[in-house]
Amino acid sequence: MTKFFNMIFSTITNPEQNLIDELRAALRSYNQSIAGVFSYESIYLFKRDENGDLIGGVYGKFAWNWLYIDLLWVHPAHRDNGLGTQLMQEIEKKAHKMDIYSYHLSTASFQAPIFYQKLGYQICGEIKDLPPGYTTYYLKKED
Repeated sequence: MTKFFNMIFSTITNPEQNLIDELRAALRSYNQSIAGVFSYESIYLFKRDENGDLIGGVYGKFAWNWLYIDLLWVHPAHRDNGLGTQLMQEIEKKAHKMDIYSYHLSTASFQAPIFYQKLGYQICGEIKDLPPGYTTYYLKKED
């Protein structure tokens, strides 16, 4: 058994990306030794207006035959016109082409839990007071 009593821990606030990548690679290596080799891929779908300004986008990551929706944003002037729904449907279509039919995401109570539920996502967990005064929900959907 390794003793950690004489170890010196290093701390870096706002670390460089290469340090995060090093840690991520070490964790992925361990995960793959247990759960098997799998690919990580990411996808970004977006829409811009005629001036080239971003009006909406969705970013996700594929791993273990699941799509994780990391980011979804629609400009306030373009909300309630179906753009968010179109972005979600399109990213799910892209997942289907990769034989992925399971999705998960998190959202805060002041963001869009009802929106996702209307798209068929179900709450499977929550953390109250994250951020303070609100709840973070974890949702999933399996086609």
